[in-house]
Amino acid sequence: MHPLEIIPVYAFAFWFAMLGGGGDWGKTIVKLATTNAVLQLALFVVVVQIPSYITGHMSYVDIAWPTGLVLLAAQALHHAKSAGHHEIYNTDDVNDGYKYLSHRSFLIGIALLVHGARMVIGGFVLFFPFDWPNGDLSRYQYAKKRWLKETAAENLWWLKQQQDTIMQAYANSVLIAAPILLVASNPNPSPLRPTEMAGFGCWLASWTMENICDLQMRRFRQIAKQNGDAETAVIGYTPYNGWRFIMW
Repeated sequence: MHPLEIIPVYAFAFWFAMLGGGGDWGKTIVKLATTNAVLQLALFVVVVQIPSYITGHMSYVDIAWPTGLVLLAAQALHHAKSAGHHEIYNTDDVNDGYKYLSHRSFLIGIALLVHGARMVIGGFVLFFPFDWPNGDLSRYQYAKKRWLKETAAENLWWLKQQQDTIMQAYANSVLIAAPILLVASNPNPSPLRPTEMAGFGCWLASWTMENICDLQMRRFRQIAKQNGDAETAVIGYTPYNGWRFIMW
């Protein structure tokens, strides 16, 4: 990435810091964000950074980052449940305010939880026992080739691995976390809007279709290997995986 692209990405973290002086809601978001950041960092250090440094493989990140989504979803759901009536500020009807908060937080928390859990389970099924006998996943092998082509500094590749993988922890702590924590801690919740319900329905349909696409791709690879056409079996995503982008 160009420095002009990188700077806004890193600077976004200061948004959380500025919220600390923004009243009760700001303090709640900062508290949630801090807890989430600590959990994400601990997760990545144990699951990705140390194993990657020892083995030279980056693929561990494909286990850690969806696990981080599950942790983030669990925090959002727990906060929405435990916040209680005392953290619904400035609402005329406290019970209705908490009801709206719970509904919205429940929908977004469940969506994130299911999305992350699906990838975690898939990762354990595909990668266990995590010894990567054929080396890193192809995208990480390609990343190394690009690094060597651009810098020729193979002795620094381990450092680039650490930077690239910890950036996913940063994404789980800041970029992905921001909208989730805003919803989970919203002090003035309004009733669910038709567009929100439509958006959740769109996500559910996309999640379902992506699972179907993955099953189709798996069958395609199995058939290709059975027919001795192993090269065809590593093409990658099926043409139908546009649902992946609709879901996000």
